[in-house]
Amino acid sequence: KAGADKRASSTRRRFRLETKVADDGREVEVINAGFSGFGTDNELLFFTAEAHRYQPDVVLLGFTPSNDV
Repeated sequence: KAGADKRASSTRRRFRLETKVADDGREVEVINAGFSGFGTDNELLFFTAEAHRYQPDVVLLGFTPSNDV
């Protein structure tokens, strides 16, 4: 159940972001490339190895200072 709730929450956030940016007429695609348990070092390695292939215009990195720093 917890995994399903987490995926549903992620899907809602992605949809809200796509909708918000598209409101001003831009065509957007949001890809959630986050992984549970990844630190910023793993995220950089993933981007370098895989995610750059999507040629993103913008990359958002979210973290929690109390947990991720």
